[in-house]
Amino acid sequence: HFAPRRDQQCRRRLASKSEAMPEWAPSSWQSKPALQMAEWEDKALASKVLDKLGKLPPLVQASEADRLKQLLAEAGRGERFIVQGGDCAERFMDCEADRLETQLKLILQMGAIVEHVADRPTVRIARIAGQYGKPRSKPTEVVEGYGEIMSFKGDNINGYDPKDRKWDPERLLQGYFHSAATLNFLRSYTAAADPADSLSIKVDGLKASKDFAEISKDAGAIRTKAKGKESQEFFTSHEAMQLDLEEALTRKVGNKYYNLSAHLVWIGDRTR
Repeated sequence: HFAPRRDQQCRRRLASKSEAMPEWAPSSWQSKPALQMAEWEDKALASKVLDKLGKLPPLVQASEADRLKQLLAEAGRGERFIVQGGDCAERFMDCEADRLETQLKLILQMGAIVEHVADRPTVRIARIAGQYGKPRSKPTEVVEGYGEIMSFKGDNINGYDPKDRKWDPERLLQGYFHSAATLNFLRSYTAAADPADSLSIKVDGLKASKDFAEISKDAGAIRTKAKGKESQEFFTSHEAMQLDLEEALTRKVGNKYYNLSAHLVWIGDRTR
C-alpha cells in the first residue's frame, strides 16, 4: 500500500505547486533578470519595431518545431544522433547565396558522415537564419582610440565598427528580413537540389592520407545513399538573448505557444 500513497502525495504536491505558479505568457520574462539584453534608449522606436515584428509572418511553422521535437526525443532514446553547427554570430553581410549553400552542404554532409559511420540516422540542426546576437561579459568595452564604448552584441543590436556601436532597435527588423531571406534560400535550395549533389563530399585534399582509398570509398557510398527529402532535412536554431524579439515572434497555435523565430532556441549559461 506504500507506493499508491506516495504517488498520491506526489500528485498533491505537484497540484499545489501548479496552483501557486502564475500562468505563463510570452511576456513572463519581463519579471525576471535578463542580463544579456540590449536596453533601448529610444523606447518609442523600440515599441514601434516590436509591434511590427509581432505582425510579420512567423519564420518557421509550428508543425516543423513539432517534427524536430519528435526527432530530439528519438535522439534522447539513443535512436538518432544530433548534429548541430554554425556561426557563433552571423553577420548581415554573410547573407549571400554561395556562403549559405556552403554552410548548408557542410551540415548536411556532417550528418551524412555520422549516419554512415555510426549506422544510425541523424537530425541536422544549423545555427543559422537568426544567430545575429552575441553574448558579452560586459555591456561596454575599451577600444584603443575610442575609449569605452558599447560592446558589439551582434548585427541585431549594433555594428562592429566602433563608430556604429549605438544599440539600435531597427536592426531587429533587419535581422528578421535577413533571417527570412536566408530561410527562403535554404528551403528553395533543398527543394530543387539533387540530394546526391548536396552530399557529394570532396576528398581530393586528403590524397596524402594512407587511408585515402577507404575515405574515397566512404564518400562514394554516402553519395549513393543520398535519396529522398529526409537526406536534405535541416532545422534552424539560435541563442535566445534578445527576449523582446523572441516575445514578438512567439505565437499561439491551437492551445500552445511556439517561438517561431526558429525551430530550436536556447538560453546559454551566460544568458540565463
